[in-house]
Amino acid sequence: MKNIIHSICACNKKFHEKTRHPLVSIINLAYEQEDIQLKMGSYAVILRQIDADSYCYGRKKYDFSDGTLIFRSPDKAIALDTDKTTKKYGTMLVFHPELLCGTTLATKIKDYTFFKYKENEALHLSSCEMKQILQAFNCIQDELEWGIDKYSTTIICNKIETLLNYCCRYYNRQFTTRHDASNLQMNEAQKMIDQYLTSQKYDSCNPPCTCKFSTKLGLSSAYFNDMLKYETGKNFNDYINLRRIELAKQLLLGTNKSEQDIAQELGYCSAGRFRQMFIKLTGNTPEAYRS
Repeated sequence: MKNIIHSICACNKKFHEKTRHPLVSIINLAYEQEDIQLKMGSYAVILRQIDADSYCYGRKKYDFSDGTLIFRSPDKAIALDTDKTTKKYGTMLVFHPELLCGTTLATKIKDYTFFKYKENEALHLSSCEMKQILQAFNCIQDELEWGIDKYSTTIICNKIETLLNYCCRYYNRQFTTRHDASNLQMNEAQKMIDQYLTSQKYDSCNPPCTCKFSTKLGLSSAYFNDMLKYETGKNFNDYINLRRIELAKQLLLGTNKSEQDIAQELGYCSAGRFRQMFIKLTGNTPEAYRS
């Protein structure tokens, strides 16, 4: 049975760390412990250094292997498996949402969507990236060791934001190195979306959520959204609109169906709305495109 820990202070105590701030801590995971589950309502960034032959956390043959970063949002429990046979060790940054109150990071934290990723969508680091992440961790630790004063919260949050921005950069690089694999997933996603749109199930008043397709791909909604944005330059709703217009083009050229019929088939609320979107996305009217 896992030992459940509910606060940052209790987590520090369990891992023999001094509590320098009640809302944020850098924790060394090298100490051997029984399996632990953390339910602290905090954000977590877990740096794992793993046996190079291990493909855990979703690492592929074309990913780097010097280290892995796993992210957890406050609503998710953090399970720390400390079995020695996994050859894992590392460091964990935890920070409570209350730490961010009144800082610029409070308004930006939702943009760091990787906190909603699954563990098998982790970030895998090169040696150079690993060095930068360790430096960012050390900068946060240095500020914690300074002590708490009226500048502490702002400085700590700025350093956390710098760390998260590096993570954004490295995830963007990982999407690049995974481009071929992502293309295969995107092709599968396009097939599912097109099948859904042509099944006459689409309701413009109640459009589908990302999870309707991401789950079938084995991806989190957040990762699927970000992969879609990287591969197509469009968010989910814009991509859906694009696919509807592409299917409309096929119907205009391959059938004699009227604008009204095509609009109804693809879930537009009216022929006028279909016409408006078609002109917006193609620069042509439906009849001009057909001719």
